Amino acid sequence: MRIGIIADIHANEEALDVVLNALRKAQVDQIICLGDLVGYGPNPNECIAKVLENSDIIVAGNHDYGAIGKLPADRFNAFARQAIIWTQKVLTHKSRQAIQNLPLIWDDGRITAVHASPESPENWHYVSSEDAVFRSLMAMTSPYCFIGHTHIPAIFSRTINGDMILQKGKNLKLKADQLYLINVGSVGQPRDSDSRAAYGILDTDQTTFELHRAAYNIKAVQNKMEEAGLPDFLIQRLNVGQ
Repeated sequence: MRIGIIADIHANEEALDVVLNALRKAQVDQIICLGDLVGYGPNPNECIAKVLENSDIIVAGNHDYGAIGKLPADRFNAFARQAIIWTQKVLTHKSRQAIQNLPLIWDDGRITAVHASPESPENWHYVSSEDAVFRSLMAMTSPYCFIGHTHIPAIFSRTINGDMILQKGKNLKLKADQLYLINVGSVGQPRDSDSRAAYGILDTDQTTFELHRAAYNIKAVQNKMEEAGLPDFLIQRLNVGQ
């Protein structure tokens, strides 16, 4: 089975469309979305609808919870908070209900999908330090755990001896004697100095993972953000992937 993994769409319809089209061309059998469908960007309702239509598994992100009031707006920085408040005003009832029903974590014994960390999904920890990576690896209950939240792609593994390894490269042959913690980066707002949308493909038959990038029309989404009155900082950072 070939499984597309997407995360952190952040209401960026242009980026989402390009990624979904790429996954269709790649003939994936399933799509898993790791949350943050909304926040920052100008098309929350459209992105929610497209993720619901195209994804088989969807978990909630902190911006999703913020947009429906399940997470207080003061938990976000000033720019994110402005976008959350704007999103709250434009979300339809259907979109709110869709987000309301999303789980924090999904696990079928083979794959775990969670927005932030498998250790404590409800606390929205950033897996961005060695300690956080170790805690997440130790909390894993399946061979593959996919996360987002930091918007920075990364692959870590733990051997049967407990050794933690930072895996290098975008294409990886997965070993049966290791557990893998994989951050697929962000579709709608990358922060690894690459402005292209990020997504991943897991092939369970070939036991491989590939990280892909896709260019999209950044100017188009920036124009819509400007029209919506979203913060200029959020608009400009799309150019540099930060």
